[in-house]
Order: sequence, then structure tokens, then C-alpha cells
Amino acid sequence: MNDDEKIFSKHKEEVLDNLEALKVNLQQCEDIGMEDIDDTVYNQILDLEDDVKMADSKIEILEIIDRAKIIENKIEYFYETKGISSIELGWPTFE
Repeated sequence: MNDDEKIFSKHKEEVLDNLEALKVNLQQCEDIGMEDIDDTVYNQILDLEDDVKMADSKIEILEIIDRAKIIENKIEYFYETKGISSIELGWPTFE
């Protein structure tokens, strides 16, 4: 595996870790009153995990990150409405 492939693989793992964190945060939000009707948001996260595993380009990963950030913002907004502060996730960048 060359350096670029190692970096790409590392970034995929970082995204998967962040998606797992989003699932935990979503569960915490649901525990304090957020509604995820029909598990819509949870299922979106699962779909993103599948997409990451199948991704084979930087562009695909960056698109997944953009979609995941939308979910992250929804969760952060809910936390803010409850007066709870949260820590922004660190998403990988390709430079």
C-alpha cells in the first residue's frame, strides 16, 4: 500500500469513527426528547457508513462528509435548544 492509499484508508476510518460518534450523539438527543421519526436520521447515518466503506475516491469521501455535517448540525442545533454545549467533530481533509 503506497502513502496515498494509507492516507485514504486512514481518512475513511476517521469518517467511520465520526459517524459512530453521531449515532451516539443522536441516541443521547433522543434520550432527552429529540424525535427521530421512523429512525430517519439514524438510517441516514447507517447509509453513510455503507457509502464510506464502498468509497474509492476522495471526491466520494468529501461528499459523504458534507452529508454527515448536515446531520451533525441538526444534532448540534437540538443540543443548543436544550442548553447543552457540544464539541464539533474533526473531519479529515484531503490536501
